[in-house]
Amino acid sequence: MKPSLPMTLAAISIAAILSGCSHEPPPELLRAVRTVEIRYDKTQETDRYFGSVQARYEVDQGFRVGGKVVSRKVDVGQKVRQGEVLAVLDDTDYKLAVQAAQEQLVAAEAQARQAESDRRRLDALKTDGSVSPSDDEKAQSNAKTTRAVAEADARKLDLARNRLQYTTLRASQDGVVTSVKFEVGQVVAEGQPIVSIAKEAEPEIVVNVPEDHLAAFKSSRYKAWLASAPDQVFDVMLRELSPQAAATTRTFRARLKPATPRPLPLGATATLVSSARPEKPPPP
Repeated sequence: MKPSLPMTLAAISIAAILSGCSHEPPPELLRAVRTVEIRYDKTQETDRYFGSVQARYEVDQGFRVGGKVVSRKVDVGQKVRQGEVLAVLDDTDYKLAVQAAQEQLVAAEAQARQAESDRRRLDALKTDGSVSPSDDEKAQSNAKTTRAVAEADARKLDLARNRLQYTTLRASQDGVVTSVKFEVGQVVAEGQPIVSIAKEAEPEIVVNVPEDHLAAFKSSRYKAWLASAPDQVFDVMLRELSPQAAATTRTFRARLKPATPRPLPLGATATLVSSARPEKPPPP
């Protein structure tokens, strides 16, 4: 039996109503995509360190004698030349020591001349038997002893004169004064470091390397720049790596010099980047 037209229209109306009440979105069409495998085996690994610019050669100087400072000739940051006066001690006592040594030498030389004259007279009388062998031996011994004493006193005079010269402290090298640890009127001890002089000609970048980076750091390439000039990047070379870790930080101190000589301000903050060297291709 075929459905009647009114029943068919009713069925269509019900289907339309039901479809209008449904809120399900239509299924999304599948789209083709391209995938790429990301690999990190050829990525260059880099490490960054922060350090400072220091002089390769820096000398701590002090007086070779002790005394009271009466003159100071330098300040921090001042450039000095080798032999230039840095400071002067009160030399009154050292001048007195030189005078005493001179007088002692004069007396010793007079005794030596007298002993030598006695030896010669006894030597002349020895031929006719007027002088006993024991007296001759005493004269010979006295002449040698007094001559040795005179020579020793001459060396003492030289030492006294040297110590008088040591009351003037002079620069041992050309450079810039990086620290001054004394003032006029201060009494300093013999050998006490009071002035530091650094050479500006060979600046280096000093950084501390952690223990777990040490193996990679040794075989790396290095670039650096200063905080005051971040756009000026330059190559550096590892010159020295401490064989022993610092007791407090447990890091190894590394000193690197510019690959091409260039002036660097001492004390400036520097950034160092180390990157692994590319592996050499295997031979064919």
